[in-house]
Amino acid sequence: MVSLRPDAGVHWPTAAVGFALLPCLGWSCNEFGVFLAEADRDYRGAAREFEQACARGFEPGCVNYRALAAGATTFPPRTSSPTDMPIVLRGSKGAVAERDFDALIELACRRGWSEWTCPSSVPSGP
Repeated sequence: MVSLRPDAGVHWPTAAVGFALLPCLGWSCNEFGVFLAEADRDYRGAAREFEQACARGFEPGCVNYRALAAGATTFPPRTSSPTDMPIVLRGSKGAVAERDFDALIELACRRGWSEWTCPSSVPSGP
């Protein structure tokens, strides 16, 4: 069983600190939970993030919450949901106008997101 210890160290990269201060989407809560669990061993914080992801309807967050409670300390690769993709892809590049799932996949592939299966007609990478 994983100890959800209150004294877990908090050694977040600068980007993660800013990320932590924003209201999360299901995907982003889950990603931050994975970071807290795997990189910082802050299992209590990870549990909160997974629980928020689950409450926002992101099923991998529910799975990770249950896995963490059962003692897991690593988590499988995850992908953002189509709803979250415009926000994830925006990054520092500005708003994303695409809302069609296929157009979002093509944009993700062009920007180098390897977690998506890219159509052979779309070059991948930055």
